[in-house]
Amino acid sequence: MTQNFIGQITDTSLESGNDLAARLNAFDTAHKTNQAGATRPTGIGAGGVWSKDLGSSQFSLMIYDGAADGIVSTPNLSAFLAELLLPTSDGTAGQLLKTDGSGQLGFVSPSNIGAGQTWADLSASRVAGTWYQNTTGRSIFISILGRIGFADTVQVSNDGGTTAFVVGAGPTTASQSARAQGNVVVPDGVYYRATGGFTEWHELR
Repeated sequence: MTQNFIGQITDTSLESGNDLAARLNAFDTAHKTNQAGATRPTGIGAGGVWSKDLGSSQFSLMIYDGAADGIVSTPNLSAFLAELLLPTSDGTAGQLLKTDGSGQLGFVSPSNIGAGQTWADLSASRVAGTWYQNTTGRSIFISILGRIGFADTVQVSNDGGTTAFVVGAGPTTASQSARAQGNVVVPDGVYYRATGGFTEWHELR
C-alpha cells in the first residue's frame, strides 16, 4: 500500500518535469488504494477519507475530522467478493432467484400456499379409499367433504398408508346428521385420501 500527496508547488522554477512526473505517479498509486496504510496519511485534512489497513486483506474506511479519525465502515470483504453464478435460462413469469448456498443461483416458484396456485374441483376424478400423493413439488391444500350421516374419514400419510392420520371424521352412527370434513395442507410427497365416500373434493394446487 502507498500513501502520498503531491503537495503544493510554491516555486515552479525549482520543479523539473521529471520531478512533477514522479510526484504525479506516486500520487496516482496512492489514489488507487485510497491512501491505504496502518496510520492516517500525513497530508490528509479535515473531512478527508482514507483506508486503514488492518492486515489479512481487511480494511476500515476512516474519516478525519481535523483532530481524530472515526470509523465509517469495516466491511466483510470475503462476503463482498463471493461469486454468484446466474442461471443459464430465463425461468418463467413469477419465479424468484434462490441460491443453493454455494454461489449458484436458480429460478424457483414461490413456495407459500396460494402463490401461483388455483382451486380445482376433483370430485369426479377422485376415488374413495385410494391414496393420492402430492407430486407437485410444493405444498397443496385439500378440502374434502364426506357424506352426511356416514363414518367417512379424511386421512393423510407420510408413507402411503402404513401409518395414517385422520384429519376429518364423520359421525359414528348413521342417525347423526354430521359429515366428515378435512381441510388440510399436504406437503410435497405426502399422501392423502378419503375413506368410505365423499360428496365434494377440491384442491388448491
